[in-house]
Amino acid sequence: MAADVINHTGRAHAVLSASAANRWMHCPPSARLAERYPQTTSSYAEEGTRAHEIAEQCLRAFKDGTSEPVYEGDDLRIRGELQPYIDWIVETYNEYKDKSTDTIMLLETRVDFSDVVPDGFGTGDVIIISDATLHIIDLKFGKGVPVDANLNPQLMLYALGALNLFGDLYDINLVRMTINQPRLDHISTSFASAAEIRHWGDHKVAPVAQQAYEGKGEFACGDWCRWCPAKNCRHRAAVNQKLIEDHQDPAALNKKELGVILRQLGQVKSWMDTLTSYATDQILQGNEIPGWKLVEGRSIRKYVDEDKVAEKLKAEGYAEATIYEKVLLGITKMEKAIGKKLFADLLGDLVVKPAGAPTLAPETDKRKEYNPQLQILEEMEIEEE
Repeated sequence: MAADVINHTGRAHAVLSASAANRWMHCPPSARLAERYPQTTSSYAEEGTRAHEIAEQCLRAFKDGTSEPVYEGDDLRIRGELQPYIDWIVETYNEYKDKSTDTIMLLETRVDFSDVVPDGFGTGDVIIISDATLHIIDLKFGKGVPVDANLNPQLMLYALGALNLFGDLYDINLVRMTINQPRLDHISTSFASAAEIRHWGDHKVAPVAQQAYEGKGEFACGDWCRWCPAKNCRHRAAVNQKLIEDHQDPAALNKKELGVILRQLGQVKSWMDTLTSYATDQILQGNEIPGWKLVEGRSIRKYVDEDKVAEKLKAEGYAEATIYEKVLLGITKMEKAIGKKLFADLLGDLVVKPAGAPTLAPETDKRKEYNPQLQILEEMEIEEE
């Protein structure tokens, strides 16, 4: 039996969507500017959409006490990668249910926050209400970077919409907001009172949302530019070009200036990558860019059919030891092959994780600071052992 198709792709999108709130709250004019660009998709976005569909199907089967659909092909892989997320949702719901039999769980629920964001609405992946607690849970299926739930505007807008929807039915005091990224083994949770969420909506969001809806306000560059449809906007170009032109000699900078510029380097690189990708696409579509052309990049030779290569060599009398390499499975593959628990029991003392090379990071980075002296001592201890 094939899995039923839930049309997540065809859902309407708000001008000021919750998923893009981090962008339009920092750069209000980007909301209307983005409308000039056609909506595009990618294999990653399509995979994420399908993951949300499968997660909903599985959780709905759990709620209804019915069997899950039978998945095949790539859907079966996605279902396997969703297992930690589904297990966590079920465990979380059961914990709430043990404390209060009145606990409810809602899946793919449309919430409305148009009281603070013009035409504002969104869809909460999972909403659990138990006594005075509202729990908003958002699935992110990508394998990019961990996303923090703390002060996350998407989650907070979903929470605001859920309070609007259920506030009259339940005496909600505590709002719990979670981002679950199963393929990164990352779960981030933050807490706020219902009053704090409403105050944030009225005083922080509403004024900016009105500006964004009207296409007003000031342009601003930041991490949010990465997800903006108008990646090549003139403001972003002007800011990055000025940074490059004003600071051509790093040795002429004092330490404070260097610290400020380092925080902006990621934006410059992201902008340059965006320009390169955009220019490549334009030429592929037949549009000329004066002074530039596409050429073939470096490629690596490969076999047309590895099995036929092996068969031909064996027929010529070559031994398998000559034509094959015997390679031990990597740690991740080995864990998957024998199971994490057995791997830890059998091989735990045979696995080490060397320190990574020193890498520049902002002070807000949660990783501990690199200490070269401590690193030398640790290496000496390993050698002694």
